[in-house]
This record gives sequence, C-alpha cells and structure tokens, in this order.
Amino acid sequence: MPHTSLDDASFIAQLRSTSHDVLLPGREQRTRKVRLLQAVALGSSQSTEVVLTVEDQLCCRRVRVRIVAAGDDRVMLEKGLSVPIQCIRRVEILAS
Repeated sequence: MPHTSLDDASFIAQLRSTSHDVLLPGREQRTRKVRLLQAVALGSSQSTEVVLTVEDQLCCRRVRVRIVAAGDDRVMLEKGLSVPIQCIRRVEILAS
C-alpha cells in the first residue's frame, strides 16, 4: 500500500502556508471539512488513503496520504506531518 512519498513528505514539511484560505467561504469550505472528517473516519477503520490537493505560496500539488485527525486549523497526517486546513483545495477519498 503506497504512502506519502519522500518527495510528498518533503513538500508538506516545507509548505509555505498562505495567509488566506484557498477556498471561498461557505459551501466550498464546508464541503472540505465534511470530506476531511469522512477521511478520518475511513482512515481509522479501513486505512483509507486520500489525495489532497495542497496549495502554498509557491505551487499547488497533489499528495497521497492517510489522514489521522482533522481539527479546526490543521490536519494531522501519518508520520507526524500536518497541513493547515486553509491550504487544502481538494480532498479525494480513494476507493478501498
């Protein structure tokens, strides 16, 4: 089962967070939150992976990871990595 690659882990560790949310307030942000909570539930019960589209000040990149927890401000990933929620543009839950 593939996990965060070294390149993905390096990108996440060096992420330069934007000062604003990459999504518009309202429906887009609510949908992201729901998808993150679904990913946490599926990740803990079935080890389901997701593809996050993460955007920082320099670029936008898709990373394949397993989400461990989602809070109001950050998402905890496997291997102790975390991403500010405001940098997540899209959450794709992969079929098991």
